Amino acid sequence: SGIFYEDKKWGIYTYTWTNGGQAQFVYYNDKNVGDVFNVQLLQDGSSKAKIAFRKGDTYVGSLDEYGQPHGEGTLTTKKGDIYSGLWNRQDFKNGTISFSDGAKYTGEVDEYHFRAQHNNRNNGYILNRDRLFHGKGTFLSNDGSKYIGEWAQGYKYGQGKLICSNGKVYKGKFINDTFGNYTRGGDFAD
Repeated sequence: SGIFYEDKKWGIYTYTWTNGGQAQFVYYNDKNVGDVFNVQLLQDGSSKAKIAFRKGDTYVGSLDEYGQPHGEGTLTTKKGDIYSGLWNRQDFKNGTISFSDGAKYTGEVDEYHFRAQHNNRNNGYILNRDRLFHGKGTFLSNDGSKYIGEWAQGYKYGQGKLICSNGKVYKGKFINDTFGNYTRGGDFAD
């Protein structure tokens, strides 16, 4: 049920052995990258399934015709990070990210810098955390501090409110993770 693109396998394929047993696998760029479970084919040509990638990551949710995350879904990395939300052809666009170190982000991401890519070296996903947050979002640090506001390529940038773990509050304009000009950029409160 997969497709060929540029003479390479993409998507979900079902294999039937001579004893009648079957298994399903997902292929990206002609590489078998994982096992597929509980496939549900939808009328629009997409599907829902669970993929167990070879290196320990798992994805549960909607897939496009190439077997790539598309629509609502959750990716859990081998490291323990959980990306749950809206995917667009492998790009995580927005949702909630629960990091294995206890930090949590909810909001928009910069899809150009965050892409779950097939990697021929490890047959899995590469998740680039650099400059991930982009747009409006809330970040709760593992030390208890919280930032609510605008982000640009991973930096607090624009209007926002930072509540530090010691109780101090910075509200106003942030530029490259730094609280802006107190007199013009925003208000400061202890």
